[in-house]
Amino acid sequence: MFYEWLYPLHTVHGLSFLNLFKYITVRSALAALLALLMSLLLGPPMIEWLRRVKLGQKVREEGPQTHYVKAGTPTMGGLLILAAIAVPVLLCGNFHNKQVWLALFTTLWLGGLGFLDDWLRVVKKLPKGLLGRYKLVGQFMIGAIVGICVLVAVITPSGD
Repeated sequence: MFYEWLYPLHTVHGLSFLNLFKYITVRSALAALLALLMSLLLGPPMIEWLRRVKLGQKVREEGPQTHYVKAGTPTMGGLLILAAIAVPVLLCGNFHNKQVWLALFTTLWLGGLGFLDDWLRVVKKLPKGLLGRYKLVGQFMIGAIVGICVLVAVITPSGD
């Protein structure tokens, strides 16, 4: 959004510094800072909330005794990671670049698989969560989608 909204204003008298938003290095640095700030500011409250609602890791009884200390460790923290990736990309990314959309879509797809696995394990109390074969199906599906998109982009270059 910054690229779309702020960069065009660089032609207005006194706002020429907004030309910086045209550079990917500036937008990348800004996105990294936003991700860091989101993680630092939202991380502790989210961990506390996850503890309060008891969304903690369950340890299987047949596992080693040393793993019992992990019982109750908050899970689903990947939601914070996904937000810390998606929000800066949406704010700082170039919406005209198809690779940005493909990378974001892939990240959210795989994060969704992780969320589903955690949700089935913690909320639905399924000890194994999402079965491995279904995780693989989801990963192969996104791999096929990405492969097709890359193949189509190579066959029909758009010039951007």
